[in-house]
Amino acid sequence: AMAIPAVLFCTSAQGGCLGLQDAKTPLLIFTLAGVVNVFGDFYAVGTMGLRGAAWATLAAQYVSAGAFFVVLTKRRMLPLKLGHWRLP
Repeated sequence: AMAIPAVLFCTSAQGGCLGLQDAKTPLLIFTLAGVVNVFGDFYAVGTMGLRGAAWATLAAQYVSAGAFFVVLTKRRMLPLKLGHWRLP
C-alpha cells in the first residue's frame, strides 16, 4: 500500500511519455527500477527475509517515480513551483 502513489505516478508519467511517442525513456527508467530491485533483493533478503524483498520493491518504485519526476520536469511537463500545482 505504501508504493501506490509511486506506482500511480509512474503509470501516468509513462502514459505522458508514450503520448509524445517516446517509448525509450519509460523503458530505461523501468530498467533502472528493475536493477535497483534486484540489488536491493540481494542485499535486503539476506538480512530481513521477505520484508527485505518488500522494502527493495518499494525503494525501486520510488526511484522510478523520482526519475520520471526529473525527466518530466526537465521537459516542462510538470510545474516547478508548488503554487502552479492545482486540481482540475
